[in-house]
Amino acid sequence: MVEDRALLEAFGYPEGGRARLAELWQHLVEELLVGDPLYPEWEEPLRVITREGCLARRMVQWTGAAGATEAGAEAGPPSPNALRDLAGALADCLATGSLLRS
Repeated sequence: MVEDRALLEAFGYPEGGRARLAELWQHLVEELLVGDPLYPEWEEPLRVITREGCLARRMVQWTGAAGATEAGAEAGPPSPNALRDLAGALADCLATGSLLRS
């Protein structure tokens, strides 16, 4: 949680006493990069990251291991089949230049 008002103001974050770090990133992406004609190739990757999380989070969600941690229970390791499927999906992403989507 970011509660430093001066820091939030420096980034042009809207009024309010605090923000989750993900909210601050979302603000920065929306205000500074999305729609900028100098960086059109960054729009989709940044939207995926701010909406679905970093690659590590998307990988965990993809394998189905995220559900247990979100419910407060201990997450077990992903199954070998889930890991094989994830590896295949990541290879496809590399081959096509696309992003892993959760």
